[in-house]
Amino acid sequence: MGLSTRRKRRILGVVIAVLFSGPSSGMASVASFEGLGIGGPAVGMTDDGSDVWGDCASSLVCGDGWWWTAADGTVAVPFIPKSVSGDGAYVAGQLGDSVIRWTTATETVDAFASPADFATLCGFNGPFPLGISEDGQTVMAWIDRAQRQIGPPNPSCPTESSIWSRTSGGELERLHEFTETWLYGSTLTAVSVESESVIIETIETSGPTFASVLAPGLEWDLTDAGTRPVNHWYETLGRALSSDGLTAAGSADLRAAFWPNRAAEGVQFLRDNQGFPFSVAVSVSDSADRVVGVSFDSWTASGAPFFWSQETGFLDLEDLLTSIGVDFTGWSLETSEDALQISGDGTTIVGLGTNPSGDPEAWRVVLPPLASIPLPAQAPIVFSPFPVSVGETGIVSFAVEASDPNADPLGYAMTTPQWVLQSSLDLAVLPPGFTIDPNTGLISGALTVRSTDSVVTTYYAEITVSDGGAESVIEIRFSAWRPRLVDPGTHFAVEGTTASFVPEVEYPAPGLSWSATGLPSGFSIDPTTGVISGTFTEDAALGSPYAITLEMNDGQQISTVSFDWQVLESFEVPGLGPFGLVLLVLILAAAPVWRFFHVR
Repeated sequence: MGLSTRRKRRILGVVIAVLFSGPSSGMASVASFEGLGIGGPAVGMTDDGSDVWGDCASSLVCGDGWWWTAADGTVAVPFIPKSVSGDGAYVAGQLGDSVIRWTTATETVDAFASPADFATLCGFNGPFPLGISEDGQTVMAWIDRAQRQIGPPNPSCPTESSIWSRTSGGELERLHEFTETWLYGSTLTAVSVESESVIIETIETSGPTFASVLAPGLEWDLTDAGTRPVNHWYETLGRALSSDGLTAAGSADLRAAFWPNRAAEGVQFLRDNQGFPFSVAVSVSDSADRVVGVSFDSWTASGAPFFWSQETGFLDLEDLLTSIGVDFTGWSLETSEDALQISGDGTTIVGLGTNPSGDPEAWRVVLPPLASIPLPAQAPIVFSPFPVSVGETGIVSFAVEASDPNADPLGYAMTTPQWVLQSSLDLAVLPPGFTIDPNTGLISGALTVRSTDSVVTTYYAEITVSDGGAESVIEIRFSAWRPRLVDPGTHFAVEGTTASFVPEVEYPAPGLSWSATGLPSGFSIDPTTGVISGTFTEDAALGSPYAITLEMNDGQQISTVSFDWQVLESFEVPGLGPFGLVLLVLILAAAPVWRFFHVR
């Protein structure tokens, strides 16, 4: 059956429910709920949510993919959609073994990547579509190498999976590679075509999963952006990227989370649950200010969808609809995480639930203006920052970043976590004087390296932020470093000149004392700064090199570093330094030859 004929064929031609009168094409001023008449998951939609595309999956009334609009309902398309351009003009998907772009206005199919494009490679699976750019001109795809890992490796075949891009009219371009392993494996979970970025999840041999973002010339590990989690588990999942590739969404320590600004601002937990129910963020709006995800009461295939924004905080989607008067009686909106999407403008949510007949069916929700949503009492929202490192006796001045969806005033408290107190590992407790301002959340005080620790002491602080009725808890890791001397290497000077040496210290601290041995005659060390200074005698080169040992005492430990001070005779290097000495030797060596050829 041809494409044009199939497009006109309605699968289930009615909207299940439009519960608020008015248009349902993604307008934020009208809240609505409706079934889309198909049992396959949605995989993408236009920026305004007016067109929805999906995979037929196990639906018996659909072959490959489907397309929903308010005007035509749900119709079949002869390929498996994966991603749609912002205006809906183009769709990227799978047609047979090829990655294609479909033009909606003309029903034109353009092949963007096929197995023949990779004929010179061996042992690959794919290509598979990843996404399409906002303007529909660039499509990203990937080549899977995971199955090549079964059995002995073939040294003539590369083992990395690869990510490719093609712009209309151009050539295929390899963007990234990532290694997959047979037993544990890596999974490609999210893409931003605009920034050529992807998220890779890797399962370590010990069991946890760690998510990393690959961007051009950059890789950032989402695990690095978190503090020690409540359950002491560093697992992170990355399931979505904003269109600019700067914000990732997923989960950390079993809680829905997102990482703004390429993790530079730490991780923000979207729900303050400890342990179950597990929640994961799976889709983010283009401006990264709205997130949807799934919350699970147990390890099941589907869970309750949630909506999050900075203004509203974490809201169960069914509770949200009930609070604004939308009746979805008989429906269960529980959905699998890979079927849940939010539109680019953040106004429309789609998922795959169960209709009143008990059958799976895709649904679509158009949200009202956020200001019209009555908010239940919610716990404060707290950012969890990067670990904070300071030098020994370094002064900490760090403000906890938090907000409250209900605009309630916040109070702050800080303690040593119970798991630290109960640990048998002799972990450091927070020292006296290291406090948090209960009104502003400013953490201040001095941290030191314990005498029992050689270089660094790590402190864990449990921060409780309360709005008077509910509270959120995060942990922050502080590391105090002992001052460390940097090896200065060999120094050079000329006899009869004044010279000085300033020691270089990593993580400098106040109160250091200094001493030195092996100093040349006429030199001394300042015991409080460590600066060595003086004037070399006219015959100082006779004792060169001077083997100097510098000692730094931080009150608990003495650190030493040794270096040579090479002193040259004044006629050897007339102001040229050590490189001039080499030049002078070469000139003197060549002098007899020069004189021989210049005798008249």
